Amino acid sequence: MFKRTKSPPKPTCLPAGDALPIWESLPLDAKLPMLPNPKGTVILCTTKLGEPKYKKNPELDFSLSDPYGLYLFHEYEPLNDPHLKSFFSSPPMRRHLIRQKFITPEGKVLCTLQEFNQYRMYLRQIWLLEMAQREREKQRQITDRKEITLGRSDFSAKESKRSIIRERIEQHMKTESERIKNAFNWKYQRLEHRLAHLKKQSAARYEKRREETKKRQLEIAKFHEELRMQQDVAKRELRRRERRKSRHIAELQKLRVKDDSVKVTEMWNLRKRLQCEQIQKEAKMLQRDEETRLRNIERRERMIALQRARLEAKLDKLKMQSREEQKKKEDLYAKRLAKRLASGDFRIWSRKK
Repeated sequence: MFKRTKSPPKPTCLPAGDALPIWESLPLDAKLPMLPNPKGTVILCTTKLGEPKYKKNPELDFSLSDPYGLYLFHEYEPLNDPHLKSFFSSPPMRRHLIRQKFITPEGKVLCTLQEFNQYRMYLRQIWLLEMAQREREKQRQITDRKEITLGRSDFSAKESKRSIIRERIEQHMKTESERIKNAFNWKYQRLEHRLAHLKKQSAARYEKRREETKKRQLEIAKFHEELRMQQDVAKRELRRRERRKSRHIAELQKLRVKDDSVKVTEMWNLRKRLQCEQIQKEAKMLQRDEETRLRNIERRERMIALQRARLEAKLDKLKMQSREEQKKKEDLYAKRLAKRLASGDFRIWSRKK
């Protein structure tokens, strides 16, 4: 049996804590699901404090595989800024960050599930770029060897073609830049005219709105005078009702939070148990397949041994038969020779002489 070829090792990015067992087999392009879990069970973190999350590898070539920036995010994150590492690493600030749950006690930056899935996608993209870079390097080495063996007699012709193409590209870039500049100037003039017209309209609307506001303020002042006494009485009654209602809501919320935490913990343990059973079932199936394969191999070897023994016995029998036939022929020839010698028939030797 031949061994299977293994792919290059891919980067691992798994959450810490009491994670689900099936998450270990998820690829980097698959998102971790949003599941209700007990508080503090799963800890999601990316890099250490002061280390950049999205690093640039100078050995990689320029890639256009992500034109819309789906795998690389440009949001500023102060906890991953290396210039602020000394500030955040001071003992008071570090204790404050741990208390506020920005970092773990080991010094890793905590993140949300969405940020964690984005970071997994970024690691997968970097891994794919490195694989493509290796393949391009191999192809480049192969082409270099071919060029060295075949020679470079057509180097001058290629250089002349490249110079002509370069001049055409420069001419096209000049004409394109002039066209873009003219279009930009025309759009800029249109925007200036439109802006002046909008300013006039906004000034007229502002005057009209100011007059309406004055009238409205007078009406509102009268209305406030009438409602002030009613509001004082209503506020006292509302405060009494709110105090009673807040006490009732607090009691209900305590009971609900307790029930929800118990339900979430039970569902989490049930999901873990089911996944462990599934993994054990798959392991048993693999073990049964392996045992079946070994039994088939053993049965096949026994059949081959029996066939080999039968063939060897048949071969020995054929050899024995051929020996007996040869012996019979030799006995027959010996009898004939003895008979001729006894009769004195020497014609055979006389013919040969």
